Amino acid sequence: MTDAPTPIVHAALRGFSHELRGPGGANGAEPLDLAEEFHLACKVTAAFPGQSLGPAGRFLATTEGAPFALGRKALAHVGPRITLPAPQPVPCELRAVGYARRSRLPARCGRLDRQLVGTVLGLSAGASPDRPELRVTPSGGAMYPLDVFAIAHAVDGLAPGAYLYDPLAHALLPRGEVDPATFHELASAAGPMPQPALTLAVVGTFARSRTKYGLRGYRFTLLEAGHLVQAAVTVATALGLCSLPWGGFIDAAVDGQLELDGLERGCVYLLALSAGEGVPHGAESDAADGAA
Repeated sequence: MTDAPTPIVHAALRGFSHELRGPGGANGAEPLDLAEEFHLACKVTAAFPGQSLGPAGRFLATTEGAPFALGRKALAHVGPRITLPAPQPVPCELRAVGYARRSRLPARCGRLDRQLVGTVLGLSAGASPDRPELRVTPSGGAMYPLDVFAIAHAVDGLAPGAYLYDPLAHALLPRGEVDPATFHELASAAGPMPQPALTLAVVGTFARSRTKYGLRGYRFTLLEAGHLVQAAVTVATALGLCSLPWGGFIDAAVDGQLELDGLERGCVYLLALSAGEGVPHGAESDAADGAA
């Protein structure tokens, strides 16, 4: 049985999560937990539900079709549009996929092809076939604050570099000169890990949600990044690919490589993908049941 944490440990934990309030600094200032303050500020209450709305919240909430009428400005890109193959059928039993999913990359990552890339992106970030103004993953108020960059290292038919995914055209738009190996090295906060064949960078433009939902729009942006990455991981597992969701990256390095300001628009999630040592396409349920 271990001893309870000593007071000095409690103090260290409190010092890690709190900042000092006011100009007085340490001289009698009350501690301020920024995470707690934000969580409190973005709550919706029964008495004042409108407090969560942003500057255009009432208009967007009461005007039918308003989010779609606003239009969405595409991020800058260079070079010709590269059309992706339509998502392929994924005839794999969902229970087997759920049990088989692991966060891992092989020591030597295998190459991908454009068909696999098109399937993962189309089924996680793409437009709905019957209603192209909607996406295949949910978004608060259909504000869609997320964009996906594909940093290709070893993808057949794609030159190494960064591409912006266009969900309406199901295509990739070249995004300047980004060296995947350098991107990977600069992003790594811990020790080196295998170079993935493809890294998806989920980028949030927070104003897209905050214009309707105020502070809560930031929370929605992060929730939606989780929806998108979980869908991508599920599809990748069903296709026999290895995947590694990556949250502990160096923000300034990633944002700098992708030419994002890191404040109004920034990367909130990375997902590394590779062929090799994944679950075979169409895996049997009993094989998945025995996975570690």
